[in-house]
Amino acid sequence: MKKKLLIVATSVTLIIGMLAGVAFPAFAAQDGQENQPKKGPRAINGQVTEIDGGKTFFVVKSGQKDIKIAVDGNTQYFKASVPQKAAAAIKERIQKAKPQIQKVAPGLKQRLINKGKPANTPGQDQSQGRQANPASAPRLPGEPATFEDIAVGDRMMVRVVAGTDPPLAQQVLIVKVTPSPYAQITGTISVINGNDVTITGKDNATVTVTVDPDTNVVIKGALSVQAEQTAHAVYHKDTKIAKLLRVKPA
Repeated sequence: MKKKLLIVATSVTLIIGMLAGVAFPAFAAQDGQENQPKKGPRAINGQVTEIDGGKTFFVVKSGQKDIKIAVDGNTQYFKASVPQKAAAAIKERIQKAKPQIQKVAPGLKQRLINKGKPANTPGQDQSQGRQANPASAPRLPGEPATFEDIAVGDRMMVRVVAGTDPPLAQQVLIVKVTPSPYAQITGTISVINGNDVTITGKDNATVTVTVDPDTNVVIKGALSVQAEQTAHAVYHKDTKIAKLLRVKPA
């Protein structure tokens, strides 16, 4: 159980670290330069800017560099989704904690290199640096994916075969930041009609939200929700059902 939790925690740390631009020595490139450990494959992270229609390569922007990354039939693909709001919050927190993360990174690097150290056996392709069985390398986090899952704008973590030019992808992690289905408004309650509450915000923009049994209603300094109160609502963009309605006297 502890081992499983460590794997999950490591996977989440790698994904959110990549979104925050934190370079983990075992995986990520720093300042647009591909990381080149003495043993094992290198890794590059960045944002996808171009995809080959022939499915033979894609281009990522890493730091100030555009890097063309080749793929072949042995390339493995994985994908993970991160909510947009969570990604932004995580990025802010990680940037603040970056010095502490960099202190932890060297130990993480050694554990991962030891785990994925290839055996020097006749089955290894020494000419290309690719293991004969790429599945034996420690896999990146995420669920299985294909080349077709890659889209311009996706964040990308790529483990590449050392010594290849252009870099040849061994494993690819596609990270898709999903837009939040929720929006929010802060303003003054102008109309209450049954379970529908209309809030007028900045620039006289109005939104009518619906309060249902699942809405978290927080009332401060009053006994009920009333017109002219100051309100803050978090609501679903499509249904307008409020997830949160917080009110207080104006």
